[in-house]
Amino acid sequence: MAEANRFAVATGNFSATSTWSATSGGTAGASVPDTDQHAIIESGNNVTLDASDEIKSLTVNSGGTLTGNASYSLTINGEGDATYGTNGYAIKITGILGANVNFIITTAGGTQTDLIPASGSNVENLTISKSDGADEVRYDATGLRIGGDLTVTAGTFQQSSGGGAYSLTVDDDVSITGGTLSANGGNPDMTFGSLTIASGGTYSATSGTTNITSENGTKCFDNQTGGTFTHNNGTLKFASSIGDTTFDNAGADDFYNLTCETNGDCKYLNAITVLNNLTINHSNANFAANTDGSGAITVHGITKLVDGIAFSTSDDNANADHYGFIVIEGGTFRISDTSSATKTCDGIRNIGGTLSG
Repeated sequence: MAEANRFAVATGNFSATSTWSATSGGTAGASVPDTDQHAIIESGNNVTLDASDEIKSLTVNSGGTLTGNASYSLTINGEGDATYGTNGYAIKITGILGANVNFIITTAGGTQTDLIPASGSNVENLTISKSDGADEVRYDATGLRIGGDLTVTAGTFQQSSGGGAYSLTVDDDVSITGGTLSANGGNPDMTFGSLTIASGGTYSATSGTTNITSENGTKCFDNQTGGTFTHNNGTLKFASSIGDTTFDNAGADDFYNLTCETNGDCKYLNAITVLNNLTINHSNANFAANTDGSGAITVHGITKLVDGIAFSTSDDNANADHYGFIVIEGGTFRISDTSSATKTCDGIRNIGGTLSG
């Protein structure tokens, strides 16, 4: 039976016995942490992940450092308790993260994580792949940032406190191929490079704002057939940092508020229903259906054009759009041109733009 703990008492590679001791502050030379052992990096020591490995839990104490490698990942399959120093956390970082730290969490049952380092880099890539496929991984405290990609394949990744505001930022791509990414009933800011919800995946959105800042390939948002987007009365916002892009709602889920501020053309695929307000605010760019076959857009609240061009291509002519109440503050709003489809609205107020069609 393996010993419960391995303490990093020297600076060195994760795979080197000269890094590890069986006791806190003890003599180096113990075996490398195994799949049923807890790894604890003590203050003053920098451990470098030099190969992919798997352990039960990880603690990086204040003053300790874990440095990663873009080619390797550390898999966590359990959690600690008071005896082992991690107090029920699968990962607890109160120390420093070096660059390129990649984690995969497969822990059975619900578990807690503290992924915000005292200094250094952010977690680079994080994969949630729960071995039981159902329970959650919770993240502690506001301000969690993933420097690369977040992937959820099974289980739920969510903020610890239901109804709280533990913000999450993912610099690159969020991909939910199974399981759930959830705001856990709260209203934190969520900021993603792009968001893909594959068949079997669910994004239970914040009741605040989900900001999309980039794209994966040509799409900034891709809710695929069989995927689930639950709006929770929140706002989905495409930021001004995006150029020409497409968003795809093949999953056919409703949006609550939708805001488009892209710095280029924004084209939608498949029918779009906005239960509250649609806001379009981008100069010299178009917001429109991608093709005639994209389906109609239906807005139940207000369609507000602040700047830019709304529905200005001929691609959307065959769609029987309903725009709710149209407010034009700037830019050009085109109702239709040669289309035989009926375009409807609940009223129009033009206070500074152009209405054409």
